[in-house]
Amino acid sequence: PMQENMLFHRLYEKESTAYHEQFSFSLTGSVNLTWFEEAWNAVCRRHDALRTTFVYKGVPTPLQLVHKERPIEWRYEDLTKNMLSGTPATDIRNHIAACQKEDRQRGFQLDKDPLMRLYIFKVDEDKYRILWSYHHILMDGWCLGAIIPDIQEAYTALGQGKAVRLPPAPQYREYIRWLERADENLALAYWSEYLEGFHPMTSLPRDVNSEAGQGYLHEMYSFDLDGNLSSKLSTIARAQRVTINTLVQSIWGVVLAQANNISDVAFGAAVSGRPGDLPHVEQIVGLFINTIPVRMEVSPESTFTELMQKVQSESIAAEPHHFVSLAAIQTACQTEGQLVDHVLIFQNYPFGNALEELQKGYDTGFTFGELEALEQTGYDLSVEIYPLPHVHFDFRYNPHAYSREFLTRVSNDLMTIFKAVGENPQITIKELQKTITPKEIHTTDAEFLSAAMDIDDDF
Repeated sequence: PMQENMLFHRLYEKESTAYHEQFSFSLTGSVNLTWFEEAWNAVCRRHDALRTTFVYKGVPTPLQLVHKERPIEWRYEDLTKNMLSGTPATDIRNHIAACQKEDRQRGFQLDKDPLMRLYIFKVDEDKYRILWSYHHILMDGWCLGAIIPDIQEAYTALGQGKAVRLPPAPQYREYIRWLERADENLALAYWSEYLEGFHPMTSLPRDVNSEAGQGYLHEMYSFDLDGNLSSKLSTIARAQRVTINTLVQSIWGVVLAQANNISDVAFGAAVSGRPGDLPHVEQIVGLFINTIPVRMEVSPESTFTELMQKVQSESIAAEPHHFVSLAAIQTACQTEGQLVDHVLIFQNYPFGNALEELQKGYDTGFTFGELEALEQTGYDLSVEIYPLPHVHFDFRYNPHAYSREFLTRVSNDLMTIFKAVGENPQITIKELQKTITPKEIHTTDAEFLSAAMDIDDDF
């Protein structure tokens, strides 16, 4: 379902860099580049989804075509020669950043190009900087846990003079078959009932007046909750038998309700989309994630714990229906305009720590580290939440829609609410909203309508 949305977005906005994923990381140690390249190609041979392109011309329905062979696109630069000639380290970093920007601008032709690229920059005698670039239509971030160990296993075999024999992997086509068996009508009936009577949409009102068609720029604003507050919130979530994700979503709903001066709000939430009844689903490489609407009735007289309990209960009820696309849900519900215009993405683990864990047990002679991710959705605002070791927020935003100063005020209000909940989770929503300074994120009805008219369709 999400692939359909991404394909439509790519065809509709050909110059957009949305869903162009880039991970960069360091390799430290002795690296045989021939083995490293072959290890990546061995992983592509093991997982069918990594060898695909998308056919959409001359066919009634777009198709994902699996190629027998599809070597990864590979580029290597030895930047140590520049360093020996006196080029400053800052210029080296700027060169890598320029290559990263060039890669994003180049994009991917989904019907022709290999949809993964690897850039290797040698920056010291025993250190490399890797840029791994791919289109999100191929896979989601969960696949990191399958791909990195495969690379290390293949590389280790080559280093020992052995042939690479990775065991057969469960393939993405099994999920396609699962989708064909799933009852979409039942799922759409659930979403229609869930969203009945909802009036779209509850935006975090934009504070930048930009002309339509100015495009998307990517900027990020981050902040953390301290360890003590994060620990308090985790304890509250466990005591109430809800997830920390539910707690954060509930607080976001309170902020949206206050910002729009209403009680019935909705926003997008990313879900893993991996069905629990599909065997070996966690080992399958491909795109499963989806965006679903989260609707919340933020009643002033309810306590925050009551709100969390309701959100958690509805989250569990929605899980069997996560496979339906947001576009299909909106069509079935016959809502006017967009359902949601921003998304919350809850990351189950920080990628940096994940890399450290995934390296254990392999003796490749090098280590992964310093992982950075550059991701862009089709929305002007995506809020990524990392729960460990303390709660961390990344606001990935379009400065044509939001200013950094505005998002700083929003983060301050979020911090205030988190602290109030940490002190008393039984606080009423009315009292909780009093902790927010209304002028900071609230707009008048006229301002909100003006902002809403400037919103571009995300798809």
